[in-house]
Amino acid sequence: MEALLCRKLGDPTVSLEDNDSPIVLSKNHPIPQLDSPTAVRVRIKATSLNFANYLQILGKYQEKPSLPFIPGSDFSGYVDAANFAFSAMKDRKVIGKVMIVFDEKHTRSKL
Repeated sequence: MEALLCRKLGDPTVSLEDNDSPIVLSKNHPIPQLDSPTAVRVRIKATSLNFANYLQILGKYQEKPSLPFIPGSDFSGYVDAANFAFSAMKDRKVIGKVMIVFDEKHTRSKL
């Protein structure tokens, strides 16, 4: 999967082509596995980066995910995999804005 990956803290306005950029476009990021009975995986169709994400990449946000991390908190998409506790939701659409907790376990997403 592709993922915008923050590999170090720094200025997110630096071009991705610059070696000093804190973020890189990972073309072969591992697809998250379902590691609990209540886990679901959402295939992201649209996402946003906002001021909180900007501050996270700078290292100035109150919540500090461990590096590397995929910045983002609002997304829409659909459930493409679910463990048995959520198997009834597998083909349901997740539409609209979804707010997630800034925890690396919750921000792993398949594009």
